[in-house]
Amino acid sequence: MQRSTHKYQDYSRDDIRPRQTDLERKPDRSHRLLQSTTTDTLIAAFRPEAENAMNSVGVIKPYKELIGHFEAIPFAKSDLIDIDRDVVGESLDGLCVMLAKEERKIQTNPAARVTDLLKEVFAKTGSS
Repeated sequence: MQRSTHKYQDYSRDDIRPRQTDLERKPDRSHRLLQSTTTDTLIAAFRPEAENAMNSVGVIKPYKELIGHFEAIPFAKSDLIDIDRDVVGESLDGLCVMLAKEERKIQTNPAARVTDLLKEVFAKTGSS
């Protein structure tokens, strides 16, 4: 059994096999499945990295000053503005866009199936 070495999630071929029929139904199904099952884990993993990156380039101090002015406005809700949540959310949205593009390429171009697992999965789905 081949296992992923990714530190956040571990998938085996057995995890993927039952989902092959999902791949047959919708061309973007696999990245949407990944998105729906890993978003919370990815947010937890990305958020500290995003916070560190924004601190290191000096984004947080001016942001906190701006939020301080905003909170001085009566009835303002600063919890609606969360720079860390927004940066992580936009990053994950971008990641999903890139995954969808790569997924389409793998489905339509057999040469893009560079691992044995991709070859096995897409051979069984009947994709090109």
